[in-house]
Amino acid sequence: MKERIAGTRVVAERMAEAQRHMIELLMELGGIDKEAANRVFAKYLECKVLKRKGLNRYGVTHGAFLDKETICHTAEVTKV
Repeated sequence: MKERIAGTRVVAERMAEAQRHMIELLMELGGIDKEAANRVFAKYLECKVLKRKGLNRYGVTHGAFLDKETICHTAEVTKV
């Protein structure tokens, strides 16, 4: 598929990589599975805890959001 605007595909790939990286980080730090990490990621975005650091990284507004207890609690609260 051809890009309508040159360079947009590269930007989209970087954004997707940033999301994958943050989900892997949540999995590693929280000791949770991928499904739970996706829920935590979505909740952090909703609550504006995550901030985009350029195109290829996310950062948190406070380091406490990367504590194991906080990640696990968020995963439990967002369980369906």
